[in-house]
Amino acid sequence: MIVGVIGKRFKYSSITISFILYGLSYLLIGLGHSLWLAFVGSFIVGAAMSIAMGQFPYLISISVGKNSVSMALGVYVAIYSIGGVVSPFIVNPLTKLVAGMGINVFVVSGFIALILGVLCMGFQFQKKLVTAAQ
Repeated sequence: MIVGVIGKRFKYSSITISFILYGLSYLLIGLGHSLWLAFVGSFIVGAAMSIAMGQFPYLISISVGKNSVSMALGVYVAIYSIGGVVSPFIVNPLTKLVAGMGINVFVVSGFIALILGVLCMGFQFQKKLVTAAQ
């Protein structure tokens, strides 16, 4: 119910919002030491995923020609799957670097997501995609 509203109201920043929500929720899970905080963080991660996974295919479909949409979406799904395999090879070594400070994988992932959100906001990633498509 809310994802559609977010997509319409935040036409140029829903991807940024989803990365920031990812980051904050991972930090909540990683730094919070209660089951309730893990539940709340997981709920927010799910909301962020709903926002992002709804927007990425839409942005891809408006960014490529009509004849290339199915191929572009296929590439998106493949890269998404490859990212799931490759991410531990990036996040785990980063976590080992800071493990002595008591930082866990959720906190590292939270910071990475926040950095991505700030980069998307700074470069106006989604706004450039949408305006270029129009």
